[in-house]
Amino acid sequence: MAWSILYLCMGISLGAVLAREELLQARSALVWLWLAQLAANFLWSVLFFDLRNPTAGLIDIALLDMLVFAYVVVSWRLCRPAAWLFVPYLLWLLFATYLNAYIWAFN
Repeated sequence: MAWSILYLCMGISLGAVLAREELLQARSALVWLWLAQLAANFLWSVLFFDLRNPTAGLIDIALLDMLVFAYVVVSWRLCRPAAWLFVPYLLWLLFATYLNAYIWAFN
């Protein structure tokens, strides 16, 4: 249920960015950040669950944290609703990063 809500917020955030036609160049950078974080999100599941590699998962989720934080910072200046919609996702990722680090450290 939580991921459904987070993905819904992510989609609405992207929609809010795409609706801002006056921000054409900045909008392009935000869309690329959004796509990069989505790819890193997908890759984490493969690394952590399918390949059972907490080390690679930890590296990927740290990158994912940075990408999502960058999206929040850039979108904050351009479209604050888009940034706010990513805050719950960032908080969830930070908790997941903690869990991944714990598993990495104690396995």
